[in-house]
Amino acid sequence: AYELLTQYRGLLDAVVGKLIEQETLSSDEFNKLVDEQIGVQPVAASTPGGGTTPPSGAPAGGSTEPKRRPDAGTGKGPAPAPTPA
Repeated sequence: AYELLTQYRGLLDAVVGKLIEQETLSSDEFNKLVDEQIGVQPVAASTPGGGTTPPSGAPAGGSTEPKRRPDAGTGKGPAPAPTPA
């Protein structure tokens, strides 16, 4: 982890600076920062079989659905407070 943080320190500083300036980044703005700092990186590495290997940390099944925490609600607001016994 330390090596990655050190390797991409310039990118991290650029992202932090932009977030301090405007609070949010669109995916296009983020990608532009990445391109400016480290160049275009392939999304998946090519394999000898002609397929692709997902980047480390990416789901192997190709699912793009975000994982939900088991304790996450239905998205309809906070759960009601428990009633004292």
